[in-house]
Amino acid sequence: MDTEKLKEKILQLAIQGKLVRQNPDDEPASVLLDKIETEKQNLIKEKKIKKQKPIPGILEDEIPFKIPENWVWCRLGDIGEIYNGNSINSKLKEEKYLGVKEGYPYIGTKDVYADSITINYENGVKIPYSELKNFKIANEGSVLICAEGGNAGKKIGFLTENVTFGNKLLNFNGYNNIINRYVYYVFQSLYFYTYFTEYKTGIIGGISINKFKELPIPVPPLSEQKTIVQKLDDLFILMNNMENDKKKLLDVINLTRNKVLKLAVQGKLINQNPDDEPASVLLDKIETEKQNLIKEKKIKKQKPIPGILEDEIPFKIPENWVWCRLGTLVHSFQNGISKRSGKLGQETVVLRLADIKNNRINLEDTRRIVLDDVELNRYSLNTGDILITRVNGSADIVGSFTPVENVQDISYCDHFIRMKLFNEYIYPPYIVLLGKSELVRKKIKNLFITTAGQKTVNQTHISSIPVILPPLEEQQRIVQKVDELMKLCDELEQNIEKSKNYSEMLMQSVLQEAFKN
Repeated sequence: MDTEKLKEKILQLAIQGKLVRQNPDDEPASVLLDKIETEKQNLIKEKKIKKQKPIPGILEDEIPFKIPENWVWCRLGDIGEIYNGNSINSKLKEEKYLGVKEGYPYIGTKDVYADSITINYENGVKIPYSELKNFKIANEGSVLICAEGGNAGKKIGFLTENVTFGNKLLNFNGYNNIINRYVYYVFQSLYFYTYFTEYKTGIIGGISINKFKELPIPVPPLSEQKTIVQKLDDLFILMNNMENDKKKLLDVINLTRNKVLKLAVQGKLINQNPDDEPASVLLDKIETEKQNLIKEKKIKKQKPIPGILEDEIPFKIPENWVWCRLGTLVHSFQNGISKRSGKLGQETVVLRLADIKNNRINLEDTRRIVLDDVELNRYSLNTGDILITRVNGSADIVGSFTPVENVQDISYCDHFIRMKLFNEYIYPPYIVLLGKSELVRKKIKNLFITTAGQKTVNQTHISSIPVILPPLEEQQRIVQKVDELMKLCDELEQNIEKSKNYSEMLMQSVLQEAFKN
């Protein structure tokens, strides 16, 4: 059970009278309602509030669950004042109220966060004290709830200072003997949201003030309201602290991963071996082989690849390493096949973006297309190839490197670029590792082209990326060490995210606190 579902369960227990024990000596809630009615009549006589239309009583079929004997069901309008705020058009807001130094904050729907905890009082918009008489004010300690749009009934805030507010928000301020913070918690319950949703109307989806006033609410005795609020405050602080601790641990693990990659590509993760053949010799061998393949017409002659400029080198590397462009190490690039069906040839697995899971090829639910012999030869994948995601809506995915391992008789679609390396001199897993590093990812994000929301890289982009090449043996040692450290990070993350022990600890800790006498 995740934290949100646990919170729902605790709120449901609270509003059913099952979270704290009832005290038979508490003054019943029915007496509170009589006192509230007397207070309302006095306020009407003093012209502090307007006389309202009678609110219908609660019908038996509207009661969703039983409550303790000294509680009572009533409607929201019976126990508090409810009103919406003022609308200000964006032009007037910007010209007149943006940047005002002294006044009450003007809170719009966007300033009430969906976590039901945070309200942005520092949004830069204030109503000056001299104009407050023209605006409705929501007082410190009252409750705001979004009444219109996609967040209606979801955005809820408890005010810690006086504010003015927008017309898509409703303010609830309880009469004497009603604890606003109790109502604030009721608003967050699943039962209340269900009723709220049933009362919504219109294309945009909203609830009128009159309908909102008719929503049913269970009311405990005053002292029990206080006890429930204290218990919920304590529990949710505990839960938030546990979630924050979990998030901090996950953040540390993520930072550790990035640090490992950074050290690896800078030559600081493992010791260098002076007996390794220098990377400069590897480049010479690759160049010699390229020229031979060109002579044999096995690959086409490429445009000259420019050397690395001094201002492109962000850090020093070991003496037997070299800076070069990725294209220098590439045997060939090939974009994938664009056709989506065929008639003549052999039925073959053609990889799609959906077949890449966690940076690995997943063959559980593939698509097959009939390809002829020419297509099979051109678009086949072999172990040691690297698939580069050519197009994607996410900047974090486009340009990502996926290793091709232990596959046969598969091809790939035009969402990918296949990169073949000179595997005799380059260890493909090392290039995949480079592809995950900040050095390469940052460069790709500066290179990709965005069209209609889709981000695209091409062969020229990839070929131009500056990379660091260690000796072949060191490439292998680096990958082995990184794999070991990443495995440790994965295990730590799994223990935090998925461990049954963690879930049980969270449940036991919170529920034990909830039912402690």
